[in-house]
Amino acid sequence: MVAKCAGLPLTIIVLGGLLATKERVSDWDTIGGETEIPRTKLIQLWVAEGVVSLQYETKWDEAMEDVAECYLGNLISRCMVQVGQMGSTDVEKLVLGCPSLRKLQVEGWMERLPAASLFPPQLSKLTLWGCRLVQDPLVTLEKLLNLKFLNGWDMFVGKKMACSPNGFPQLKVLVLRGLPNLDQWTIEDQAMPNLYRLSISDCNNLKTVPDGLKFITSLRELEIRWMPKSFKTRLGTAGEDYHKVQHVPSIVFLN
Repeated sequence: MVAKCAGLPLTIIVLGGLLATKERVSDWDTIGGETEIPRTKLIQLWVAEGVVSLQYETKWDEAMEDVAECYLGNLISRCMVQVGQMGSTDVEKLVLGCPSLRKLQVEGWMERLPAASLFPPQLSKLTLWGCRLVQDPLVTLEKLLNLKFLNGWDMFVGKKMACSPNGFPQLKVLVLRGLPNLDQWTIEDQAMPNLYRLSISDCNNLKTVPDGLKFITSLRELEIRWMPKSFKTRLGTAGEDYHKVQHVPSIVFLN
């Protein structure tokens, strides 16, 4: 098994725990290089086997499942785990068939997002996980009038994102994680007028927060996680970007 895991400690621990009660050699031989497992099930197994543990408490009461997702995201970014694929037509069929849908989670590679007009009109919570879109997803998503929560983890592989005036009119929570190529994010005046919480993590090419954050007077919580030291320094009280976020009551930095 160790050979099949290529010496990866986390993989060895997970598979070892799963196979500990297996007595037949045939059970062990079923673990190969092309084994597929749903993300949610994998995270649950990691938590159950004790692979994931909380080493600190965060302001927003981070759960072990959140930590496990961070671990998995790191494995994906190092090409240790491959994300399954989903075509845009699959998503279009899904959302078109559920006009009353309020919560949607999409996992796996996508060629493109459906047009904004194809999303359920009452959609309020959206998670895009491992979609690795080439085109800026915010161009489409900012047109979803009732969207209140957006979690984008490894959703975009491009370099530039932009939020237009009057975009995301109801958005309250925005989580951006694992966007390694992103180096420019623009927020125009009057974009995201109701944003309450913003979390940025693992976007290591992003040098600074958008200037437009200073326009978002509703912002109350800013979380910066696993970002370069220079990025965090710029946001300190003596930093050159502090004026963009000085109106935010709570700014949390996590490693």
